[in-house]
Amino acid sequence: MATPLRVLIVEDSEDDAVLVVRHLERAGYAPAHARVQTAADMIAALEAGPWDCVIADYSMPHFSGTDALAIVRSRGMDLPFIIVSGTIGEEVAVAAMKAGAHDYVMKGNLSRLGPALARELRDAADRRERRRVEEERARDLLYDAVTGLPNRTLLLDRLGLAIERAGAPGNLPAALLFVGLGRFHAIVEAWGHRCGDAVLEAVARRLEGNVRAGDTVGRVGETEFAVVLDPVREPGEPARIAEALERALSSPVAAGGQEVSVTPSVGIAPVPGSDRQAGEILRDANTAMHRAMARRTAGGAIFESAMHDRAVARVRLENDLRRALERGELEAGYQPVVSLRDRSLTGFECLARWKHPERGLIGPAEFIPIAEDTGQILPIGAWVLREACMQVRDWGFRRKVVPVAVNLSALQFAQADLADRIRATLVETGADPRSLHLEITESVAMDDAAATIRTLASLKALGVKLKIDDFGTGYSSLSYLHRFPLDALKIDQSFVRRIDTDAEAVEIVRTIVALAHAMSLTVVAEGVETEAHFSGLKALGCDEGQGFLFGGALDARKAEEMLK
Repeated sequence: MATPLRVLIVEDSEDDAVLVVRHLERAGYAPAHARVQTAADMIAALEAGPWDCVIADYSMPHFSGTDALAIVRSRGMDLPFIIVSGTIGEEVAVAAMKAGAHDYVMKGNLSRLGPALARELRDAADRRERRRVEEERARDLLYDAVTGLPNRTLLLDRLGLAIERAGAPGNLPAALLFVGLGRFHAIVEAWGHRCGDAVLEAVARRLEGNVRAGDTVGRVGETEFAVVLDPVREPGEPARIAEALERALSSPVAAGGQEVSVTPSVGIAPVPGSDRQAGEILRDANTAMHRAMARRTAGGAIFESAMHDRAVARVRLENDLRRALERGELEAGYQPVVSLRDRSLTGFECLARWKHPERGLIGPAEFIPIAEDTGQILPIGAWVLREACMQVRDWGFRRKVVPVAVNLSALQFAQADLADRIRATLVETGADPRSLHLEITESVAMDDAAATIRTLASLKALGVKLKIDDFGTGYSSLSYLHRFPLDALKIDQSFVRRIDTDAEAVEIVRTIVALAHAMSLTVVAEGVETEAHFSGLKALGCDEGQGFLFGGALDARKAEEMLK
């Protein structure tokens, strides 16, 4: 079967054009051709295309093969271009080849036209394939494979251009929006990466649909996008666009047969035009996004230099915390727990304190959240447990059982071998299990209630006491609470501190006390700071309390003196 061929013939002789077509047919082609002999006809034919090749007579009265070649090359067209001539010298032929012609064939030897054209068509196909591969490689380097958006590299380049334009005299400033997606990892865990990719695609399309023409939307991280607003025409424009993006992204997304939702947060960084680098602006917008995520403010958060200072301080604190254990900078503090009936000492809660070499004593409220975010809570938690057990053992040598409570973090409680770890610590230190009280927060307990029951049962089998901490702040199911093998509830300090001024807080505490006593649980109040707190809790029947009214965390020596 003949090979279809779309050929444009540049020839002033109809007979010579017919001769060219016949030789192409003999070579196995089925040519669909057009003949032109002027520049205007040539341009019109090229625009009407497409064509597979051009075969041109070298010399015509008002037009030439080199003129035709110049027209093809001026349009950036990669077409096999073969010159056919009756009389062409070698020097002229070489000049034509240097100008871009692919081959030349003498009219007296047209039998060579077919093989020459076949070779050039193959070469052209190879060039197109190489260009396609190079373009794909370039696209992979500059565009995100999942969403098709510009990637971090290309977005930073566009941001750099925006910085240059904003810096030119008389130009308007620009801005960068940084969009982070909360709950995305939960979606992937529940429904898989295919569903996650579908969500990212939907997010990309919604972002593109809610920005202005000319703005650049890019994907700069796994769950992070950025928008270059260039220019900003009025001061409130970035915040309005940020709010529109938040509304668009907050609507449920149909993905993988599921309807899922993400939680967007937007940070805004001005691009005033200066010597600042694009990467710095992106960092600022990212910092502002994290502030918006923490505050959950509509319309995003605008970057302020203080945000960067706080971020730098946190990273430094993270790095210092990683070395705090090995440097012996952590120490155990023991906060007293007293009976609200007669203020007698009933035990202690063991708390980690950090003696920072530069900042001095840092309390757990500041560094424990960082430890939880970085995973350092696991070695720190194990250290606190061991310190508490050794202190329990030492006190047990000299007097009756002194209960010491230790709080278990969410990461610790999720360890499959938690009971084995605690058993090993008890055996190693020789501590009496009856003196060890383990506390978990209400939110941790209710994260997976069925698993919590199993874990608490394994801990209870060790002989330790179990408490629910921060009770009242979560969404406990009373049916599960009844099934937990607990010994005590600790009322969250947010209720305790309002007990002398807020009737609702009084009723909440009254209900918790009644509920706990109905299940034979001891009730401990946290955050007892005033005599009014003390008397109010005592009147409501609360059993024990801890807080600054009775003392803060003491070192082991001072705790020993209190025991005496």
